[in-house]
Amino acid sequence: GSMDGVALSPLTVAFHDPAFNAALGPELRASDTDRDTLHGGGPYNPQDLNRYSYARNNPVRYTDPTGHWTFSIDVSISGGAYLGGSISGGLVIDGHGNVDVYQTTQWGGTIGASVGLSGGATITGADTIDQTTGPGFEIGINTPIVSANVPIGGNKDYAGFGLAFGPAAGGDIHINKTNTVTKPASSLNPITKMKEIYREGERALRDTIVSAKYR
Repeated sequence: GSMDGVALSPLTVAFHDPAFNAALGPELRASDTDRDTLHGGGPYNPQDLNRYSYARNNPVRYTDPTGHWTFSIDVSISGGAYLGGSISGGLVIDGHGNVDVYQTTQWGGTIGASVGLSGGATITGADTIDQTTGPGFEIGINTPIVSANVPIGGNKDYAGFGLAFGPAAGGDIHINKTNTVTKPASSLNPITKMKEIYREGERALRDTIVSAKYR
């Protein structure tokens, strides 16, 4: 509902004026549930061109309770001392109904030393899965029981928070560079893809550690 004394409804990413049925500021990204149409150069729904409307100007059918978001289920292998790295992969979804399989590799500075296998979940403020691909950063901490991380987009256009649980030896605090690639889950065999993710990730992590050792 509206805030006391203010005739505006606070949303996660903007204020909405019910009298004009419009937001005070535009959406940062046009929403679209049809990737093929969007990538073809046009929106799936013409209402997506109006970035001042709420939920495509159809709040009876659509809602936008949390603003922009993506959510991922993760499995991660990590290890390193001083120069650490990790491999993670899993499923990621966004607020527009897109579902992908993703792979993220990390490398960078580490205070402490740890090695472990964990599973968890991450939520970000990215509007779509596509926004999470490519280079980025992560600030995190690993303990023998739980790990926490804050992923940040390469252009600092989104941030998030993740928790993971699993057995580990040692602990560390790290600031890493990351790189994420995704593919639509509908076009993949999940088991085959996860095997491929870890083969590629292990190779990338091994090459990173070897190159760092001989610098």
